[in-house]
Amino acid sequence: MVLELASVRALAPFFGASTEIWTSAIGVVLFALACGYAAGGALAERGRAVRALGIALALAGALSCAAPIALPRIAKLLLPANLALGDAISVLRGGALITQCAIFAAPVFLLGFANPLFVKALPGSSIGPGRAAGLVLAFSTLGGLAGTFGTTYYFIPQFGVRATLFGCGLALGGLGTMLLACDHAWRPAVTVIVIVGVSGYAGKQTLQGPVKDCNDPATLLAEVEGREQYLRAIEVNDPSGAAGRERWLQVSECLDSFQSLDAPARKTPGHYYDVLAAASLFSGVDRGARICIIGAGTGSVARSLAEMTHEPAVDAVEVDSAVVDLGRRFFRLSELESFTKIHSGIDGRLALQYLPANPVANASVPAETRPESAPSPSAFDAILIDAYARQVEIPYHLVTREMFALCKQKLADGGIVAINVSSFGNDDPVLRAIAGTLSSIFAPGQQKPPNVAILNVRRDHNAIVIARRGSALPTPARFLQKVRQFGLDPTTAVAQCIAGPGGMFLYEPAASDALLTDDCAPMEQLQARSLQLATRGN
Repeated sequence: MVLELASVRALAPFFGASTEIWTSAIGVVLFALACGYAAGGALAERGRAVRALGIALALAGALSCAAPIALPRIAKLLLPANLALGDAISVLRGGALITQCAIFAAPVFLLGFANPLFVKALPGSSIGPGRAAGLVLAFSTLGGLAGTFGTTYYFIPQFGVRATLFGCGLALGGLGTMLLACDHAWRPAVTVIVIVGVSGYAGKQTLQGPVKDCNDPATLLAEVEGREQYLRAIEVNDPSGAAGRERWLQVSECLDSFQSLDAPARKTPGHYYDVLAAASLFSGVDRGARICIIGAGTGSVARSLAEMTHEPAVDAVEVDSAVVDLGRRFFRLSELESFTKIHSGIDGRLALQYLPANPVANASVPAETRPESAPSPSAFDAILIDAYARQVEIPYHLVTREMFALCKQKLADGGIVAINVSSFGNDDPVLRAIAGTLSSIFAPGQQKPPNVAILNVRRDHNAIVIARRGSALPTPARFLQKVRQFGLDPTTAVAQCIAGPGGMFLYEPAASDALLTDDCAPMEQLQARSLQLATRGN
């Protein structure tokens, strides 16, 4: 289990940590174990089980020590430079599978090979074959439990993936050496000590350097191998050509993309963050709006809100506490905490369920008569969802009917919910499934005029799906009018994005749109079809 869990984390900086990567890892491990069990069982019938067991464990240990040394070199061969997202999907799938097989299949095979040898090596005079097999299975399962919890909660957070693999390799090598010594196989034992020692010495520099090198002229600021995911903060030149540098937060990134952004040379981060923040203006509340951000990252959306709204009160939820720590160290997150309360280490849906908001307090006020400038202290005026478990995968439980029903319950009359969706065109299946599911809660029976819309984000592969509780969404012209009332410049890129041609369109349901529920939300299949659109260049 240590090798299986650590292998996925080791591949994440190069190939991502998508469901497909996990599937490849589990598939390779199961196949290697099956082959190892069969081969070990055949050899166990020929005798000298202790010596064969010692050699198998020692070789598995040496290969585990070599894994973090070989991984970046193999990944570099399989991943071309400047790989575009549309062309990357098949490369990443195939590359992850090839790398998993090349690096981790052999040590897992040897560990499976060792199991029947353990059964054979137990003293036959006092323990029968059935009891021996039961003991081996019981202790191997207990070891798997220890490896599972120890790897996730202690070894990787405390020492990192590479040190975890080295430690596992050294432990296996030491156990193999002891068994060879018990069998008086001194020559193989000395050979094992030399091989494992050379592997450990060769990996000394690997442990000291970064897991993944930055592409020039990027600068690595920090790297964290946390319990949840692999994180790193880097500084790059502003791609727009403006003066200054940007800081990116990358989360298990295999491409040169980012999950959070800070651009000190600009008032706001730009990109889709500004459009998602501007979506809160559709609620019509221009001062003291209460806003919840699910997937706060290092504060990109909150920074946009600070420039686009007057005196907001923000609850920001981030599942990974290590992200918040990096935000305070490198992304000026502390500057935003005067109006932002950060809730870290908790899932966004669970946090929304328990954050205090009581829409009943506003229920007696009809939406059309609610003062647009009045704050709503007991309910949210906007819920902004920007959560990604992996680079392009939205956690399914955040976009189901049950989640949107919770959002509606937590919103004030006229309040909005907006979701950032990585998409490739208006017909993207993920985009339409989320919009359709949102419509089933906020526009049952397809009321007219519709109150579910999609905002296209120019330049980025993103769209913002937005719905309003209790009343229709403002038209683009009405939105521009509110922008002027708020004191914002209507010529900004955000205003042009929403009010310009093709920037905002109302969602119209189609029979082919998937309806997402907690019981059935096939996000993996929808996201695979979405990425196929990118491959075709749509």
